[in-house]
Amino acid sequence: MKNTMKAYYLFLAVLFLISCTPGENKTATSNKANEQALSGSKLEAKSVMNGKLSVLLPSGFTLMGLEMLKAKYPIEGHRPTEVYTNEEGTINIAFNHTQNKCSINELANYKQVFERQFNQPGIEFLKSELKQINGIDFIVMEFITPAVDSRIYNLMFTTSLENRLMMGTFNCTINHLEEWKPLAGEIINSIKVQ
Repeated sequence: MKNTMKAYYLFLAVLFLISCTPGENKTATSNKANEQALSGSKLEAKSVMNGKLSVLLPSGFTLMGLEMLKAKYPIEGHRPTEVYTNEEGTINIAFNHTQNKCSINELANYKQVFERQFNQPGIEFLKSELKQINGIDFIVMEFITPAVDSRIYNLMFTTSLENRLMMGTFNCTINHLEEWKPLAGEIINSIKVQ
C-alpha cells in the first residue's frame, strides 16, 4: 500500500509538472515575438534551484511571476519550484525538487514507473532513456500531451539530487516544436549538478 501511495503522489507531481496550461491562442504578434526570441536567443548559464544546478537558458527567459505560475499550475502544492519562460509564457523550462526519496541507483525503477504512467490514451510517447548528462545519470523522456486548445511537447529530465527526486521539463506548444526542439536538447544537455 505504501508503494502504491508513493507511486500515486509521484504521478501527481509529474502530471502537474508537465500539464501547465498553454498560453493564450497565438496571434501574429506573439508568433513574431517567439520567432524573434528564438532567432536572437543566446543561451546563457544560469544557476537554478538555489544554486544546486546550472543550466544554459535562453537569454530572454525570466523566472515566471507568481500570477502566471498560479494560472498555469493551478493546484498549490504541485507547482514546480522554478519555471523560466518567454514573455508570452508559451515556452517553459520548469524544475521541481520533490520530497520523494530517490538515490541514483533507483532511477531505473522510477523510469519504469514513469513509462507505465505515460503509456495512456491521448499521450504520444516518443522516447524514454537513461543517459548521463555531464557525468550524472538522468531519466530523459519525450512525449506529447493534449491540452485544451493545443498539444504540448514535453522533454522531461529527472535525476537524484540530495537523495530526492529532481524533475524538470522543457515544454512548448506543438506549433513551436520544429524551431525549439534542437534548443531544448542543448538546454537539457547543459545541466550540471553543482
